Amino acid sequence: MRETIAVFGAALLGASAVTWGGVAHAQQAAPFFTSNDPSESSATSHPDVGYGMEDMYRRGPPAPKQAFELKLAAGYTQGVGHILPNTGIPSVAGAGIAGNLDLDYRMSPHASIGVLGQYQEFTSENNTAARGLLGNLGITYHGAPDQRADPWLRFGGGYRLLWSVNPIAGGPTVLVHGFELAALTVGYDMRLSSGVAIAPMIGADLTMFLWAREAGLTTALPKAELGSFLFGGLQGRFDAGPTTASSGTASSSKPSGLGVW
Repeated sequence: MRETIAVFGAALLGASAVTWGGVAHAQQAAPFFTSNDPSESSATSHPDVGYGMEDMYRRGPPAPKQAFELKLAAGYTQGVGHILPNTGIPSVAGAGIAGNLDLDYRMSPHASIGVLGQYQEFTSENNTAARGLLGNLGITYHGAPDQRADPWLRFGGGYRLLWSVNPIAGGPTVLVHGFELAALTVGYDMRLSSGVAIAPMIGADLTMFLWAREAGLTTALPKAELGSFLFGGLQGRFDAGPTTASSGTASSSKPSGLGVW
């Protein structure tokens, strides 16, 4: 399990670096124009004109508006803090992998609201296995929705459940659960089209565990236990909706008498 998580994490980091680097290069590149005017020398070029129109190539497709969004993500997760009295989260649930399913409504180019579900599988030290579920409600704000590269952040809160499956000492499976008080995720959309984007993303939350269920009996913990779960991965976003907002994209036509290469 540990080797699988390590390989999975390395693959995600590599994919994020390649994708981010490709978009950054595309944004920095500018067209180079040469003159087609017979009165000018065939060697005459106008690099200043090309770079003056760089913004036209940076701007992306129209931004979604009044659209439904499906987001799928996978990545690495790790918990810190406490889950039970005198019991740290890493001793029950170590490094892990997680998968997200997020359904949003994009009410404007800059903002969407929706629900997220996440499933986690963790490495374990003191049990046979450890796994978790998370559900929350959140709002996402997009900083540059009409650009090819669009940074965003999501703030939300919800409920978290964590199972310690068949502890090695022979005890029954224990479910510990409580409120996710706050969660913040930041990402960087690379927009492939108006309705498709991929994004590297990182996030963290603050969870307050309040109850434990063992052998069919649910009891309150002696005191609330606070923990935090970190997440880093790659997300794909797919939009479907009736309208799109104007991107303000400049005309793709080149100045008269100039050729681009």
